[in-house]
Amino acid sequence: GTLVDIPWIGVTGDSVRCAHSLLQQLDETCTRLFNDGSNVCNGGNETRIRSEESLANITKRIFSHLGSDVMAKVCRAHFFGRPMATPPEHPLAHTTALHLSTFGSASTNHTSHNNNRSGAYTTTSVAQDAPWRHTPSRVHSSLRCLSLLEYSAQTSSEACLADALPVAYSLIDDHNSILQCLGSSLLLLLLHESTPTNLHPHLEMTNRVLTLGCRVCREPTAAALIAYTRCTLLLRVSSNHSALLKKHRLDCLTDLLDTIRKCNYGSNERKYMIPSLLLGINTLLPTHSSSPTADCVEILGLGLECLLPLLDVPRGVVEDSGVVIGALCALISLLYGSWPVLSRHVGTIVSGLVLLIGRSDVALEETQLLGDDAGEDRDGRVRAAMVLELALHTASIVLVLGKPTTSTCAASTVRSSASVLDIVEEKCLPQLVHRCHEIRERANTLIQSIS
Repeated sequence: GTLVDIPWIGVTGDSVRCAHSLLQQLDETCTRLFNDGSNVCNGGNETRIRSEESLANITKRIFSHLGSDVMAKVCRAHFFGRPMATPPEHPLAHTTALHLSTFGSASTNHTSHNNNRSGAYTTTSVAQDAPWRHTPSRVHSSLRCLSLLEYSAQTSSEACLADALPVAYSLIDDHNSILQCLGSSLLLLLLHESTPTNLHPHLEMTNRVLTLGCRVCREPTAAALIAYTRCTLLLRVSSNHSALLKKHRLDCLTDLLDTIRKCNYGSNERKYMIPSLLLGINTLLPTHSSSPTADCVEILGLGLECLLPLLDVPRGVVEDSGVVIGALCALISLLYGSWPVLSRHVGTIVSGLVLLIGRSDVALEETQLLGDDAGEDRDGRVRAAMVLELALHTASIVLVLGKPTTSTCAASTVRSSASVLDIVEEKCLPQLVHRCHEIRERANTLIQSIS
């Protein structure tokens, strides 16, 4: 009658209550140890850390004794509100109580059966909220237990992963942004703890859930976390099916770049998610652009449309340094992955980079005039110098990769790529002219190092 054959789960429920009481006493003991340690002035932090580690270690030992695969089943059943056992004297008591949805959860419609006066058997639908929304403690307890299980063991990792993933799917698919963040965090943990071989059978479903989450979610923090989780998935799975992975990676990069494009022209609230989106892009794009077949050609236009506006630094080079550095790193990867058609866009790219270099020079001079080697002034000077160095390096890469590889339209392309620097050298400030010479020298150095 029981789902799992262990003495803690019985038909009457007495063993469950006994185990719950023991765990509650254990939790109270550890909490008291934590409070005693926090009240001690000397060594209080060390005592608190030891108490937290002891609680986690004790819980892990309990889970290891019961079995990770068994605990994963218990957590899944608890999260979705399913009964763990069916009493033998009432074998059909729970057969019509719950109906599983796509991810194995209880559906929002509960079907009840009644006999009318004529004796006919009818069904009626009663609205019912998801169990984890009706009882939020199910979320905390299930995630806490699932985070302490062992997913690297060969004997139980596949079974644990099969029971833990539906919990993450349901949370990511929820309309609450907090639950979406919790589901993404759980999925990130599963991705890092599991082996690529165990993850590969779940690639299609996991990627489908994360894809829908990226396209539907509108809350900045949750959308950025789901996007980063999606990129991590495509890096962690096995590369046995390279064609399928390339397709998924290209779709993921397209969605992320399109989201950044919408954020550039959207509200200020949505612009806060740009740094996290750039983190996801820089996690996935270098791997995608390293292919010798230049797989980034298809997204070059979209990439430039999204990344070049980020170099305008409306708040200043120092204030937007994190976004600018992330955009420059993504731009370098995009250049390497789309070199066959890069010569058509060299003029636009160099123009944006030269403007950024000029602004970085001005910001660097302003921070140097302050003359303070400590605090925010020094930090601003370092940020401006980093942006300037990376912008010069990116511009030199554009000049090297932007040269045409065939004789078609070679002359006009060369003139357009060199005309930007020529115009700057003729009509701009001497300091910016010096930077143009530096870009040419860096490009020549790159060519010599390659040859």
